[in-house]
Amino acid sequence: MLGRKGPPPSGGPRRQGGGGRGRGPGGGQGRGPGAGQGQGQGRGPGGRAAPGAPPAPNPGNRIDDAKTDIKLTEVIDCLYDGKDAFFRYVHTVADVMTLDPLYLTMDHRIGDGREFIAKHKVEDIPVVDEEKNKQGEVLRRHFVGMVSKRLVARMFSSAVGTLGQTDADDAFLNEPLASMIRLCRDVSTVEPSDSIVTAVDILFDENIDTLPVVQERPDGGRTLVGLVTKSSLLACFVRMESLRRARNVRPKGVRFMDVMRGQKGSMPTEILLDSAMVKVADIMRESPTTINKEDTLSRALELMEQNEVRYLPVIEKGELVGLVSDFDIASQLPPPDKDFVNRKGAETKFLENLFLINREDKDTMAVLGYKIGLTMTEDPIAEGTETRWLEVAELLYNSDAGEDIGAVPVIDDATERVSGMVTEREILGVIQTLGRMVGKR
Repeated sequence: MLGRKGPPPSGGPRRQGGGGRGRGPGGGQGRGPGAGQGQGQGRGPGGRAAPGAPPAPNPGNRIDDAKTDIKLTEVIDCLYDGKDAFFRYVHTVADVMTLDPLYLTMDHRIGDGREFIAKHKVEDIPVVDEEKNKQGEVLRRHFVGMVSKRLVARMFSSAVGTLGQTDADDAFLNEPLASMIRLCRDVSTVEPSDSIVTAVDILFDENIDTLPVVQERPDGGRTLVGLVTKSSLLACFVRMESLRRARNVRPKGVRFMDVMRGQKGSMPTEILLDSAMVKVADIMRESPTTINKEDTLSRALELMEQNEVRYLPVIEKGELVGLVSDFDIASQLPPPDKDFVNRKGAETKFLENLFLINREDKDTMAVLGYKIGLTMTEDPIAEGTETRWLEVAELLYNSDAGEDIGAVPVIDDATERVSGMVTEREILGVIQTLGRMVGKR
């Protein structure tokens, strides 16, 4: 989930070594530019072809025109010479988006969404409205919205899937998936020809995991043609950067001071990376909000909403002992009453509808009184401030025994106290900064 579970090592939080083989969250294998982290062709739950669905339509010339003509040999040459390859060859959304993503339709149920997330290890579910002819053939797939994994987790009772599952649970599983869309924020979209920096800006500024790629139609509708996921984008960037740095060479004829003095036209991305962003202390979120092990879930919820964060380091006697996420809390809370949910509108602020707290519900208030120590991930992996940021970025995609790491606390090497936090969002911020500096808009 967030860190490694099982018998904790002695001596407190673990310090991870460097590098290793990269892995995208959920086990997806990272790919190079133009490949994305494919989720497959547009299908129904479980990867089965939707009834009557024709082969994925050709997105049209607009997508093809937006793609960069990338040659593998050129990318390899750049990496071998120690040059940046990401911003040299990745220009538009079409270069990194997932083609023909998996999706669910307006006809699917909430239970289908739960199975979809469990099987495909995705953060969000694209929902489309299929327009069919009399023969049942799909003519168009109108993009409707996204439903997040966190919101689905919040809506389910812990009894679902067990002998304790009730008739009320069964009824909820049979509710239309579309009923959850109105609880989500209005999702931003991009088109294949949009700048990659535009996509990065949206992912960073809105703090979302998945960005739908749509094709605008003359009738004003939108057809879903792909996805840009934060994890696949970061995996692509980090792995290309890891390969470049493995050569341990600098591009010939370019010096950082020459660029600063105006003697070179523009600063190559690799010089920016090597000169301005070296240690994890250069990119981490400083002085992160923390919570005590004896504090309650209610307090954690309050801190997350106030500070717009999804992870909180858990402290005991000044030392890091755990990590708690919004998903951890949402999974613990009892499902909200249907009538209470129906009174809620679209989310207007961070995490507002994820928790959906009814202060008059006794069961909910009882769970909010639980101590953080009962919910947190114990002994999370941590890093020191002197660690190279790229090692921490790689750590977010490394795997041992199929675990997923969503956040890495940073420990001050002098005080042994938590001094920072690195999540995918901080790494995304590196890409955002570099994109703006090299002018790839």
